[in-house]
Amino acid sequence: MNEGMTLSLEAEIEEIYADSEAKRDARIDQLLTTFRQGLNRGEIRAAVFDGRWKTNVWVKKALSLCVRFGRLTQSAAGAPIDLDTLPRREFSLEDGVRVTDAGCFVRDGACVSAGCTLMPATVVQMGAYVGPQTVVGEGVSIGVCAQIGARVHLNPGVKIHGQLQPLEGLPAIVGDGASIGANCVIGAGVIVGPGAVIFPGTILLWQTRLYDPLRKHRFLASEANPLMVPPGAIVVPGSRSLAKGAAGDALLSVQIGVIAGYITDHNLPAALLDRLLED
Repeated sequence: MNEGMTLSLEAEIEEIYADSEAKRDARIDQLLTTFRQGLNRGEIRAAVFDGRWKTNVWVKKALSLCVRFGRLTQSAAGAPIDLDTLPRREFSLEDGVRVTDAGCFVRDGACVSAGCTLMPATVVQMGAYVGPQTVVGEGVSIGVCAQIGARVHLNPGVKIHGQLQPLEGLPAIVGDGASIGANCVIGAGVIVGPGAVIFPGTILLWQTRLYDPLRKHRFLASEANPLMVPPGAIVVPGSRSLAKGAAGDALLSVQIGVIAGYITDHNLPAALLDRLLED
């Protein structure tokens, strides 16, 4: 899809989205089909990097139209009931994607690049992008509009959150070469930098505080900026005591992320966490 076709598609989507009384017809059906095909090929992206990550708002509007104009459909008695504008994507050998089990579910309108592996019970929602040579482990869920780079390893049970509303909000984004440990959660509005390693069980949400004790730095999100995990950071789950303030006498703590080191460290110790305990 060339730039002219994309701009024309964007203009039509904006027009229909603004018309609250628009009725589904053959033109809209063809428009949404063309839109999903562009997403499948990676020619249309829900978020793009141009010095910094930003949301393609019109793409989210088009996804909203898929819900707005969808009609409930069922292929056979006992089969799932869903909207006809949110169909399941069917892969062929020409796609070059390894789909290891019939239980894998990918919606039409999700780009899964050549060289990817989808292990059993994986779910990839519409608007998501998965880069080349990425491995999506068993039971992984990739949400609406989430962006996953090339050569990423998503271990079993990982949840990558998407985001449809608000329209301007960023989904979760995972950079090239990152490794996300088993049962991690990466929330909307979180960007995991290229090459970062997230230890199993870590939860990183927009509200999460991320600490680098060795460099005495704290990372947090704001209304204007996402939570950024630095490139190459090695993040482990941690907690912070609420010893002060309103909860000071309740012996409570909250979960945080802790940067234990960076993969670029030349003298990265085998006992990584011991370094944090050194005087």
